[in-house]
Amino acid sequence: MTLLQDLADDEWIYWCMDDYYLIDLKEKKVNQIYEWVKTITDPSICAILYNRCGALLSEKHLNLNNTISSTDQQIFIERKNLKKIWNHQFLRVKVLRYLFENFPEGKFDAHETDKYKDNLEILLDQRLYVSQENLLILGESTRHGKYTMNCIDSLKKNRLNITKQRDTYQKNYRFQGRFLSSKFDLIRILTNRFF
Repeated sequence: MTLLQDLADDEWIYWCMDDYYLIDLKEKKVNQIYEWVKTITDPSICAILYNRCGALLSEKHLNLNNTISSTDQQIFIERKNLKKIWNHQFLRVKVLRYLFENFPEGKFDAHETDKYKDNLEILLDQRLYVSQENLLILGESTRHGKYTMNCIDSLKKNRLNITKQRDTYQKNYRFQGRFLSSKFDLIRILTNRFF
């Protein structure tokens, strides 16, 4: 909360967690989103996420009847909950303040934050959106204190040293999104995931 204390509730920030790293993005479109976000005057539009993956591929986490368009006609769908709040996105300060103020007092493990976050409802005056098209692929460097395989590959590709970490590496890892070439790809992913 200390980092937020001097910021106004309606101020935009770029929220990015330090344990996610960039694998790929559609840079031109993301730059257009950045320029558009700077012009948004509606204070109820509180989050613009352009990494549509995981839970946000499911309609149950989206309000498909409420969409907005950016100045370059990219479609954004309203989110029903705080799923993927940890992903890189443009956020108004009040969303983070609300989130952190509703965490319990005292110390708790970082992995417990999802449990607390998932029990919060989005406030009526805070509308969060995700792009219809995924524009960003993120990687996670470690899971449960162990390197992910994509992190090891990235370190090797960039000729960086791999330090041993608990002598084992996690073998399986899921990316935080992928680029879809068509609606068929999205249907195929949803079918494979939920059936």
